[in-house]
Amino acid sequence: MIDANLKLLQEAEQRLKAIVAEKFAMATKEGDLPQVERFFKIFPLLGLHEEGLSKFSEYLCKQVASKAEENLLLVLGSDMSDRRAAVIFADTLTLLFEGIARIVETHQPIVETYYGPGRLYTLIKYLQVECDRQVEKVVDKFIKQRDYHQQFRLVQSNLMRNSATEKIEPR
Repeated sequence: MIDANLKLLQEAEQRLKAIVAEKFAMATKEGDLPQVERFFKIFPLLGLHEEGLSKFSEYLCKQVASKAEENLLLVLGSDMSDRRAAVIFADTLTLLFEGIARIVETHQPIVETYYGPGRLYTLIKYLQVECDRQVEKVVDKFIKQRDYHQQFRLVQSNLMRNSATEKIEPR
């Protein structure tokens, strides 16, 4: 009798975990933040701290990637005669960093309240990886659009030419 009840309880637990994971996936796919947060809060109650943080982090990273891609497309389509053209890539990185900071600031209370102190670090690790990925994309576009390698070679050759022609006075 006890074994049967225990088995029934374990099966119910597994079904509940599957339902929460499924509903969370559906909410993230639809971009329904209130529902995402609702199911995110349930994971630790089921003992699924790491899974909840992992899935929520993936969701947030997709948001970061989407916004970064949108900002990068704006940069590539912007007029290079604009007064901000010289710093447009720096502005793009600033928007990326500010967006990530806003995400951390917004979700820190939820993570620490429902997952416990110190768990925010896990979320930040995921966001850091995505940040690095997006920064690399921005820098790559900067290098291509500004013809960085050619500019670098030009500066280097001018420096070599100038250093060879300038004689240092030995006094």
